[in-house]
Amino acid sequence: MDDGEQEYLEPLTPDQGGMFETSDGELQDDNYENISSDEDMMEPSELAGIDMYEITDELTDDSWTYDIGNYNPFRAEVTPLTTFPDISQTKFEQEKQVLIKHREKPEEAVTLLTFIEQFTDADHHAKWIESMESVPGLLPKGLFYLLYKDNRKDILDTLTEWTLEGLNLEQVISQPDAAYKVRHLKMGIRVAASLCSCDEAVATNVLVCC
Repeated sequence: MDDGEQEYLEPLTPDQGGMFETSDGELQDDNYENISSDEDMMEPSELAGIDMYEITDELTDDSWTYDIGNYNPFRAEVTPLTTFPDISQTKFEQEKQVLIKHREKPEEAVTLLTFIEQFTDADHHAKWIESMESVPGLLPKGLFYLLYKDNRKDILDTLTEWTLEGLNLEQVISQPDAAYKVRHLKMGIRVAASLCSCDEAVATNVLVCC
């Protein structure tokens, strides 16, 4: 072993020991500054001089309160309760309960009556098909008023007759305009379904005529 290797293997003296090793097992100080908090702790004598009423006054300041006006029951608006309609009733039957107390004729009844008067003696082609396509939306209010208020059963009989005409394949094929052949048949199916969905009396009248 040469002299260079002996220098590396030379045992360490106490002065050359690790920087963290001390004789009593504690960390070496190495002149580090103590870490202290930015806020100084208050002495007990200073805590005794704080007036607790000052803290209470801050919490009970006027800025924490809210201005709540007095309740006046005569100025309150009471809305009617919202309820779900009877799911066992059709749209026609629900409108019947509402309109049975009204005396004014609804717009749907006027439109339905005008439509029937217009096409009673007219050709049942394109214009008639277009008008019949709007009949399902007129039935809940319009047919109810004409049938039960004005006692116009002839309106129901006419609609039933025209519905059967809408389902007649021979009359569907006889339409001069090819585009209205399919619309004619679809119209008949929709009106028939709408009439049978009104109430028992209307549905029975349609089935008897069939």
